[in-house]
Amino acid sequence: RISQRQMFSTYTTQMQTTLSQVMESNNQGGTGKRVNRPSDDPAAMGRILSYRSSMSDITKYKSNVGEASGWLNLMDQALMKVDEVIRAIEVLSLQGSTETYDGDNREQISSQLRELLGNLMDLSNMKYNGQHIFAGHKTDTAPFVMGLGVTSHDKNLDGLDFVVKGGSSSSVSIQ
Repeated sequence: RISQRQMFSTYTTQMQTTLSQVMESNNQGGTGKRVNRPSDDPAAMGRILSYRSSMSDITKYKSNVGEASGWLNLMDQALMKVDEVIRAIEVLSLQGSTETYDGDNREQISSQLRELLGNLMDLSNMKYNGQHIFAGHKTDTAPFVMGLGVTSHDKNLDGLDFVVKGGSSSSVSIQ
């Protein structure tokens, strides 16, 4: 025999279960997600966390590829410009080496060559996102610095270190 108490307890339990399922359905409908808590479906939550990690990794890879692509594009452009400058230097040096040009013409050529050298320095010290692209692993410092060179043909001066301070806007011959 089934008592009234058992029937009431069964009905109450079923109503609470149904109400809980309705609340869960409303929650899923409101969030648009089938799994809202790890207790909803532990296996699915494990897959979700794995997918989130994969998506994060893919985002990082995409960012890294964009950064590398930017570096390589800028390097490619810089090297093409360097090629143009070197060709211009070659043409000017050939022109200056012929005897058809006088001292004034050679002075003009040397001025153009200094300008091209400055262009080469700018290209070789080019930056991408605040880092020098041709500096190797020390990207925070400029890889090349303009300096003054000293050449000596005196055998007595071989092995000596020269310290030259200052600069010059043209070539200087020291006797």
